[in-house]
Amino acid sequence: MIAEEYTEIYLDSSLPAKSTYLKRGYVAIEAHKIVAENGEVDGQTVFHYHQKGNTIWAEYFGGEIKQGFLIGTADNNGNLAFTYQYLNESNQLRLGKCNSTPVFLEDDKMEIHEEWQWLNGDKSKGTSVIVEV
Repeated sequence: MIAEEYTEIYLDSSLPAKSTYLKRGYVAIEAHKIVAENGEVDGQTVFHYHQKGNTIWAEYFGGEIKQGFLIGTADNNGNLAFTYQYLNESNQLRLGKCNSTPVFLEDDKMEIHEEWQWLNGDKSKGTSVIVEV
């Protein structure tokens, strides 16, 4: 239906969806990669968040992450505090904690600004920004 009215469209998609679009004849014009110095989550990692009351949880996978889970709480301002665990492609179990602050953008999308720390391994800290697509 889009092709009936338009000769061009622009899509913002995740990296896992890219091959689907390319197989359908779309052309990639731009890509962004997120690099984390001491983290393993990247642009191929997909999160599925859920919330019931002030309880939040998510499943995630993709890139270096075989399977991951997080659970935590949201305060009255929407700030999140949670712990997470995942199994990476090297079969290492990683554990961590995170405090996140949602930021609502002008286009009604959301970014989540995170401060996290490993609870195993080197126990290093880091920051991340998760962008809604």
